[in-house]
This record gives sequence, structure tokens and C-alpha cells, in this order.
Amino acid sequence: MIKFGHEAIRSIETEKRHQYLYVYKNGHGASVVQNEISHGSEKGLWELAVIKEFDDSGPSFTIDFDTPITDKSVGYLSEQDVENLLDRIKALPK
Repeated sequence: MIKFGHEAIRSIETEKRHQYLYVYKNGHGASVVQNEISHGSEKGLWELAVIKEFDDSGPSFTIDFDTPITDKSVGYLSEQDVENLLDRIKALPK
């Protein structure tokens, strides 16, 4: 599924939860969420975390707190903000 200009490897969409997972060839990825506890959801905005060590069998992943993108999750993102961050994550070195 294409969302935010990138191919999501997994998506979960319910009435109260939207989550998209992205994993790139450089080993980095992202979890993008909008739900009742994500930062900005009350305004229709998104929250993103950089991920690593993705396991598709779960799926499970580890949030990567040590990247030049961010050292925590980032909330209050527009769709364009998410797309820009995904571009930057995809361009990170291995």
C-alpha cells in the first residue's frame, strides 16, 4: 500500500487506529501512527518513530532513538511532514 508517497510493508486500519510500517534497504524504517494516544491525533495529525530490527513474523520492531532524524518519536506531523521524514529515513546510510 502506498501511503505518504512510500510503500508501506504493513498497515493496520480500524476506526480508531491507523498504523503504517516502512522498512528500507538501509535497515532503517518507520512506524507512523494516528490513534487515541498519538501526539496530534486530536487534530488529525500523525506521529512517527524511526525503527530498526524489524521482524515481519510479529511484526515487531525496536524504536531507534539514535538517528540524525530524531532521538524520540515525533508528533503533530502533517502528511507532508511524514513524507519528508520518510524520504530522510530512506536516505540514511546503512
